Amino acid sequence: MITATKMHIPYVRHTLVARTDLLRLLDEGMDAKLTLLFAPSGYGKTTALSEWAKQSGKLVAWVSLSKQDDDWSTFWNMVIVSIQNHVEDFGLTILPLLEEGSSASSGSDVS
Repeated sequence: MITATKMHIPYVRHTLVARTDLLRLLDEGMDAKLTLLFAPSGYGKTTALSEWAKQSGKLVAWVSLSKQDDDWSTFWNMVIVSIQNHVEDFGLTILPLLEEGSSASSGSDVS
């Protein structure tokens, strides 16, 4: 079972330092295939992304991960469920395969 809090964008506090340059770069990243925001713990990545997601006006699928989410089928299941919050029937054909877990992968035990 997926915890609902993992699918919600965190609230943005009103006492934030304005990061207009970072938010502009995130907007520009929408034209790229992948945008990576990387910084050490405590540098405000989640805060910056949640601020951007709320002010961007775009549909955002949010997944918060923890150490317990290191299984590929759990990860993709959470991604699909998060997208389904905006696109109702998204991923319906893949969900049964994810429920099968590692037995659904095409390769046998890979070391």
